[in-house]
Amino acid sequence: MINAIIAVLLILASTNTMAAKIYKCKNSKGQVVYQSNKCAADQTKDKELNIYVPKSQPAANNYYRENRYQRNYNRDIDRILEDHDIRQREIAEKYNREIERIDRQHCQWYKDRLANIEEEWEVTKRQGYNQGQKNRYKLDVLDAKRDIQRECN
Repeated sequence: MINAIIAVLLILASTNTMAAKIYKCKNSKGQVVYQSNKCAADQTKDKELNIYVPKSQPAANNYYRENRYQRNYNRDIDRILEDHDIRQREIAEKYNREIERIDRQHCQWYKDRLANIEEEWEVTKRQGYNQGQKNRYKLDVLDAKRDIQRECN
């Protein structure tokens, strides 16, 4: 039991608080005034109060500081994410431009292929051709036009 009382006293003594005396006085007009100094001669003392107040308020200061650090951290994270999003968009745009360039090249290649097939057929027509060559030409033209439709649209 004595050990428990000593432990409680040690805990109370080690807390970060101090006692402040507050005086409740009445001035000459009868108004109640609370003050930290003793009542003046023209005031009547009503009560003397012992109030325990913390020596400092580190919790509030730490809360503000931690919130400030958290806000700064959140702002930094937002900036990083925004930069990341911007970079991702730039990369995606660059990728899309490159894909479009490659698609245009493929389209042009198939158009050139069709033009070459038609030029070769004109040469073959002037030299004379058989039915097999004519059928081959028609199939090549159909394939080339199908490729152009697939690649250029």
